Amino acid sequence: LNQIKSYCQTKDISELKHSLEETLADLNQQINSLQQIQRHTEDYLRRIQLLESARNKDAYIELRPMQERYAYILEINYTIDRLQDYIAMMQESYAHSPLRSAEPGRVVLGIRQQELEQKSVRVYHTIGHMLDCPVADAKVRTYPAGLFAIACHLGGYDTIASTYKKLLAYIDAHGYRIIGDSLEISVVDTAYTENSDEFVTEIQIPVVENSEV
Repeated sequence: LNQIKSYCQTKDISELKHSLEETLADLNQQINSLQQIQRHTEDYLRRIQLLESARNKDAYIELRPMQERYAYILEINYTIDRLQDYIAMMQESYAHSPLRSAEPGRVVLGIRQQELEQKSVRVYHTIGHMLDCPVADAKVRTYPAGLFAIACHLGGYDTIASTYKKLLAYIDAHGYRIIGDSLEISVVDTAYTENSDEFVTEIQIPVVENSEV
């Protein structure tokens, strides 16, 4: 209102233009802030919904299209019992990388496509942090957009192999084939609960129908 009053008093078109540009910039900033809050709220709500779904089923499985994503990745072979050691190693690597000023996202693990095709799910081949946007760095990996078969695992990592096997059986039974490495993303972990029985992990495997080239 003060801006309108000022324009009415001066009738200066240049001043009005400058005032409107400032107003537009402020509005865009508010919109971006609200959109970020919306994304975080939706993310937290989805985590709760996944937990509720997983409580009612041994393994919640669905097909879901996903957008292109990015992650800071280390390629190392390790078994799940060494997970904490490799998380510490990955975090130290990230802290000394050019990306150290960027806020890392959730920890992501991965098993190579060849191992998944052979139903071998005991050894992991990648560990990293999800990122909000692409970054030019040798350790940043792009995960292309596409269709993913996704299983929601409820419980600790000591039983996650059984959920992998259910997901792989689902892929075969529904006429799909694997076209890339898995993405294993923590949804509910020690940041939300100390009870490992309530941990929720998403296993995501990129797939296409067998009829597709």
